[in-house]
Amino acid sequence: TVNEARILIVDDERDNLLLLERILIRGGFANVLALLDPRSAPKAYRDWQPDLVLMDLHMPAMSGFEVIEQLRAEPGEATAPVVLEVFADYQCPWCARFAREALPGLARTYVATGQLRIEERALAFLGTGTPDESLDAAAAAACAAPTGNYWAFADYLAWNHGGENQGAFSRERLSAMADRIGLDRD
Repeated sequence: TVNEARILIVDDERDNLLLLERILIRGGFANVLALLDPRSAPKAYRDWQPDLVLMDLHMPAMSGFEVIEQLRAEPGEATAPVVLEVFADYQCPWCARFAREALPGLARTYVATGQLRIEERALAFLGTGTPDESLDAAAAAACAAPTGNYWAFADYLAWNHGGENQGAFSRERLSAMADRIGLDRD
C-alpha cells in the first residue's frame, strides 16, 4: 500500500526535516528516514532503497543536484523521474530571485532533456490586509494555467516583483499583467 512506502528526506535544516517527517508520519507513512547530511544520502539510498526521495536543493556540503547525480548513477535507477516542487509566494523576494535566476537554467539543462519536471505550488504567506496581494497573485497564476499560460504568467510575476504588500500585485496591476501577456480575463 501507499502508506508502506519508504520515504527518504534529505535537508540540512533540522526544522524542515522534523516538519516534513512529522507531516508524513501523521499522514500514515511509517517508513520515513530523515538525513541532515546530504553526503550520507547515496549510501542510505543504496541500503534502504526508498520509494520516494524528498531533497533540499541548496545545502552547503553537497547540493541536492549533486546528490541526484549520484543517485542516478545507481544501478537500475537511471530512468527514475525527478520532480522539483517549488513552493513560493509571489511576493517573496527570494522566491522571485530563484524564479529569475535558477529556474531558466534548470529548464534548459534538465527539463528540456527530459530529466526533470518542475511543479510550482503557489503559497500565500506574506500577504496582509484585504485584499491579500499574495493570495491574489497566486489566484491569478492559477487562472492562467488552464490556458497553458501558467509559466508565462508566473515568470512575468517574478520579473515584476516589487516588494511585499506595496501594490506590486494589486488587482489592477495583475489585470494589466494578464493583458500584457495576452490572457483572456473573462
